Amino acid sequence: MINKKNSESPGYKIGAVSRMTGIAPDTLRIWERRYDIVTPERTPAGGRLYSQDQITRLTLIKNLVDAGDSISSVASLSLEDLQNRLTGTMQSKAGLAEKIDGQVCHLAILGETLMVTIKDAVEKMPDLEIVGSFTDATSFEREIRLLKPQVLLVEIPTLHEDSANQIIEWMQHSGALHVILVYRFGNTESLRRLPKSRCFILQAPVNPDVILHHCQSLMATFNQAHSLDSSVFNSELATPRRYNDETLARVATQSATIKCECPRHLTELITSLAAFERYSTECESRSPEDAMLHTYLNNTASHARAMIEDALTKVIEAENIKI
Repeated sequence: MINKKNSESPGYKIGAVSRMTGIAPDTLRIWERRYDIVTPERTPAGGRLYSQDQITRLTLIKNLVDAGDSISSVASLSLEDLQNRLTGTMQSKAGLAEKIDGQVCHLAILGETLMVTIKDAVEKMPDLEIVGSFTDATSFEREIRLLKPQVLLVEIPTLHEDSANQIIEWMQHSGALHVILVYRFGNTESLRRLPKSRCFILQAPVNPDVILHHCQSLMATFNQAHSLDSSVFNSELATPRRYNDETLARVATQSATIKCECPRHLTELITSLAAFERYSTECESRSPEDAMLHTYLNNTASHARAMIEDALTKVIEAENIKI
């Protein structure tokens, strides 16, 4: 666990932290117990008290999890690493169009078998370019940041928790938009750790034509991104949830005591949009077009939810609702 205590005395209770970060109290307790993401001080009665630094850390982690990272892959990162990782995620989405160099898809490969299998075929395809090929993970990890590939093609014999987290790290470090993963053995839990909207997962042995076709489809989809709505792709990630489900429920309950029912309707909208954000991240993508569409849907829902939260904040202030 990497966590520096703030010299300032911590003073935020778990309810306030939940409202500020968008992390439900029960989730926060589980993350602390399982992943040791922060270590709050305790009151004489045993209540948790959080510092501002810890709140900043929790907000960054929540933002990364909402963007598709698994909690286990970010829980032990330092504050600086969390900030750098979030910046990379934002740049990956905001710079989608800039990553496309004409009509050429830049591909970085890890795996000796794959390299031999597809090298000749790739060299005959003008819209695909291998910017680097590696047989060992150490060299691959060291070089991919400089190569700036759009797609990572990774071949591993077994997929487990550590290797799934490593693949996510490679995506972040390289700025790649997509990963094509070929594995022989793995478990369901490890597969679930990988963001479905940005990973195309194949179990070996595979036909190299399937990989090449997927690369070409990705390229066509990237170049069509603006046809959806470039303003959504080029905007920054929406802020983390301002109100968790528990707070929204309290607001909805109190709205019954006033004539205006807008607070209740707004809480219902926020709850639905937040649920759809999660769904669009977890939804299975059957093709590159599906992956790009789910990214678009997630961004749209995130920004819509943030706007409705702004509206709810104004209503709460106007109606003097206590949360």
